Amino acid sequence: MVLRNLWHYSRCFSSITSHIVLSDSVRTALKNNKGVVALESTFRTARSLEDGIRSEGAVPATIALLDGKICIGLSENQLKRVAGASDALKVSRRDIAYALVKKAVGGTTVAATMYLANLAGIQVFATGGIGGVHRGVNQSMYRFYRGKVHLKFSKHYKLLSFSYLAFDISADLLELSRTPVIVVCAGVKSILDIDKTIEYLETHSVNCIVYGTSNVFPGFFTRKTTSKGQYSTENIEDVIDIMNTSKELGLMAGTVLACPIPEEYKADGLLIENAIQKALKDADEKKIRSQEITPFLLKRVNELTEGASMKTNITLLNNNARIAARLAKKMMSMKRSKPRPVEATQVSKTDIDNIKPKIVVVGATILDFEAITQQDIKDDGGSYVGAVRQRCGGVGRNHADGLARLGCDSILLSSIGSDDYGRYFLNRCSHIDTSRMISVAEMSTAVYMSVNVRGNIRYGISSIGEIVNKITPELITQNEDVISSSNFIVLDGNIPKETLQKAIDISRFYGSQVKYLYTYFTVWYEPTDIQKVRKMFDCDRVDVIQAVSPNANEFREMTRRSGVELHDVWYPNDVTDPDYLTTSNEGQQALTKA
Repeated sequence: MVLRNLWHYSRCFSSITSHIVLSDSVRTALKNNKGVVALESTFRTARSLEDGIRSEGAVPATIALLDGKICIGLSENQLKRVAGASDALKVSRRDIAYALVKKAVGGTTVAATMYLANLAGIQVFATGGIGGVHRGVNQSMYRFYRGKVHLKFSKHYKLLSFSYLAFDISADLLELSRTPVIVVCAGVKSILDIDKTIEYLETHSVNCIVYGTSNVFPGFFTRKTTSKGQYSTENIEDVIDIMNTSKELGLMAGTVLACPIPEEYKADGLLIENAIQKALKDADEKKIRSQEITPFLLKRVNELTEGASMKTNITLLNNNARIAARLAKKMMSMKRSKPRPVEATQVSKTDIDNIKPKIVVVGATILDFEAITQQDIKDDGGSYVGAVRQRCGGVGRNHADGLARLGCDSILLSSIGSDDYGRYFLNRCSHIDTSRMISVAEMSTAVYMSVNVRGNIRYGISSIGEIVNKITPELITQNEDVISSSNFIVLDGNIPKETLQKAIDISRFYGSQVKYLYTYFTVWYEPTDIQKVRKMFDCDRVDVIQAVSPNANEFREMTRRSGVELHDVWYPNDVTDPDYLTTSNEGQQALTKA
């Protein structure tokens, strides 16, 4: 049942947000479309990184787990608590639930930070270097195979799937393959296998962009390695466009923006790289392999450089944080500067034909008149000073109008009379595809008149039913071609029950929900009032309806018909305003999701 699904998703969404605490600065920035940069809480230099991000005009959002909550944006005391906790956990994605349940102090890894940032709507994350494929995976694979050669050949393919698990690969790479966040870093540390890391990212559709003029992938402490990225650019807008276009195409992997160490520090980088090569040789002589190699190399490099590697590490972090801040700020600036949908009179049919998604709206077209006065009205046949306003209306037409203004290919299936009012609609709705509407001879276009006295509707008179009943099942069948090629169909609850059934049947048959990326619902039903909610259930097609837009009273009727109990924190019993949304988080999320 559609309502049970909506209830389930509302509860899931509510459960997620109940674990997250946003700082005031992060919440305000996200609300106002200002640039936000996520940071790991494992860094003891978090405060200096935050200051660098603020200096570039963005807002830092250091992430940590404290007292059973995911804290996004930390206070000074919280930063000190994370940095000073001797029992702090290193929390990767798999450890988040455990750390929350145990109410542990947790510093997030790259993988966990990416996941939580994306959950909060933060699209840019700054770090030092990403994890990768560890050196020595070939040897670990060889030992794995040697230990399993006794298996029969018939189980060879199962062996291959197990062998994949033997690779010592950072969880950062897997998270990059499924989380659409831009990770600004200094590349992959050269203590790792950079070639295999980049190959893994390429295989998993992760964008790997080098920030600079030369397409040479950096090796954290060194500006150049023997590996190449996907391509290089110094234009931040290119990075943003690639990320946004990937999302539009349903390619929901992340993007690595690899920033080479600043030129003035390349001498230090060369010193450290030489130390890394010496440490690698030491590891080989001592036959250190697999999971043990990375901790050994980090410790050995710090010894060989007498602490210089830590100093350069901090420099890299600050450089990446500032670049990330500029990127996040530019991203929000580009979002705000996107051209708004043009007015209806400026949209040509040629423009509409080139826009997707394609949405068919089936519903009423009504001409609305509103008489407005500030005077007291008496039932005495008198005339009163005021104003009369005329508007294009009708639930179906209004949806088609709004969708067209949002840039959709909006096609309206409706009925009008062959009168001046009908011609008025066609002239005023040139931005909507009205070629499928029917004009009925010797019938009047639907009209509704309301009387507004001092801001309140005193009463209304309608002349609607006869012409709306001309939206018949036969009209739906005649337009099966356009419905079958659409991505959504929006159904106005005012149309006849038989027409509603026919439209849903055609939509179910063609399964248009798989024809457009992100379209996981085919049929959208607008109930318009409580009686139309009942029509949705009475038509015996409610299982096909996958999106609805009720007000509070309509939502309550849906729960009653579905046998779903409404919790009183969603909808208090004494509510009389039909557009009321309860101020509780759970109630707002449930109704908003519906």
